[in-house]
Amino acid sequence: WSTDLQRSIVLFDTVPGGAGAAKRIAEKIGPVLKTAVQRVTNCDCGEETSCYGCLRTYRNSRQHTELSRGAALKLLGQVV
Repeated sequence: WSTDLQRSIVLFDTVPGGAGAAKRIAEKIGPVLKTAVQRVTNCDCGEETSCYGCLRTYRNSRQHTELSRGAALKLLGQVV
């Protein structure tokens, strides 16, 4: 939260020197968030869990048991 009670999203490139992905995402943040909502809304897995179709990737495999499609929907609902 900022001092004016506005939420912020911080994007950063993980590539040394940056590959420009964060900038491109920021330029199209509306469609990116809309697509994210569609992805987690239309997935067939249970809301208390997640799958490779919505939230899971190889890179976040250590957090798979903590990922919740329902929690993602709630968070995205507050942002969109």
